Amino acid sequence: MTIIVLEDGEKAIVDYLSKGRYDRARSRNAETLPLNNTNDKYFSDRTGLFAELALAKLTNVYPSQVFSPLCKTKDSGSDVGDIQYKGWSIDVKSTIHNKGVLWINKINNNIDLYAFFVVTENEETVTCELKGVITGKELHAKPKRERQPQFKFPCIYAEQNELITWEEFEKNGFSIWYRNRWSKSN
Repeated sequence: MTIIVLEDGEKAIVDYLSKGRYDRARSRNAETLPLNNTNDKYFSDRTGLFAELALAKLTNVYPSQVFSPLCKTKDSGSDVGDIQYKGWSIDVKSTIHNKGVLWINKINNNIDLYAFFVVTENEETVTCELKGVITGKELHAKPKRERQPQFKFPCIYAEQNELITWEEFEKNGFSIWYRNRWSKSN
């Protein structure tokens, strides 16, 4: 189990950035999915940013995508994930639910790896538990399906037991990468 704790200052940065990210996305008519029962319109962006910053902290990679004011979309082809790490384009997904699933509603072929976090926001800190990772190739091969009662729309998802641990990825990442690159070209 990999746990990253974000301190008070990091939490304040995310609070500020989530408002800008949400407002920029809505000004570009980005879709808002009804995911959580909260009146806080910044909630989903804030939760996602916590997880993105946690992965940047874990990998010791400067969080340029986290701090970027640019809105990059899957449809434009400019979205290359949240973190670039050891040649991998990693997209970070998050939830507040301990038994949640990693899900996407659109395939982004620029993504090599998806990382899935469960985020717990406390008074002064945020705990981000990295549940595991899955390659884009593996996730993209799954069919779009419904998962009732959690989602009211079909999506592509992986259960937590289908993910590999971060430690396993770090240990065998190159061989996973090589298998996926090799099979993309054949």
